Amino acid sequence: VHLLGHNAIFRIPLFREWCLMHGHGSAGRDTCLYLLGRGDSIALAPGGAKESLECEPGTMRLVLQNRKGFARLALRTGAALVPVLGFGENDLYSTVQFEKHTWGRAIQERLQRRLGFAMPVFCGLSWLPLVPRRHPLTTLVGAPLWPQGAPLDPTEEQVDEFHQLYCQALRELFDTHKASYGMAHASL
Repeated sequence: VHLLGHNAIFRIPLFREWCLMHGHGSAGRDTCLYLLGRGDSIALAPGGAKESLECEPGTMRLVLQNRKGFARLALRTGAALVPVLGFGENDLYSTVQFEKHTWGRAIQERLQRRLGFAMPVFCGLSWLPLVPRRHPLTTLVGAPLWPQGAPLDPTEEQVDEFHQLYCQALRELFDTHKASYGMAHASL
């Protein structure tokens, strides 16, 4: 499985080489098409940088509504979409949540657009803020969703339908297991 991320992470000296050495790459369309065309599996975080600004302990807020490129790629290549959720990730750090339309949030969003990645204000251990707190992490993997046929140029209707199917599978995975991980009253 190739972990793919934003181009901005490849601007960090030495980290870029480490990522490439381990088979990771850019989440650009061309890279995805190349890897999927070879029959390789890829892992994407469709919410990306915007989702990192929504992290808060005890919550799970996904940014997926207008993120449909991954569904289009799956339809185009015949690759399955596999719903995956991580419980406990948002509890590793405390974050400062700036409300929408405040100066703090405006600065974060401007930096995200300019740099390509978000700059959340966070703290892990009080005496070593970059180190995450100890907290259990659980990753749940749902059943793969296979596209019916693989049109080279899927219509918007086909993309919307497959995207909705994926979002519904994520919701079901979350609703089935949320009580087990201390989020009984939370919603996606």
